[in-house]
Amino acid sequence: MKSMDKKRLTVYLDTETYKQVSLLSRIYEWSKTKVIEKLINKGIEEEKKGNKIK
Repeated sequence: MKSMDKKRLTVYLDTETYKQVSLLSRIYEWSKTKVIEKLINKGIEEEKKGNKIK
């Protein structure tokens, strides 16, 4: 392999890794907000039933 090809490959792999990591972090952030939304909604439903959350 020529050194130029190696550089290109490294840049390509770094870019792919970055894409995957950023996708994973977005999914993680998204799932965190979903969990929080569920907890809030559950809390609202419980209050409607008359059960105060402790």
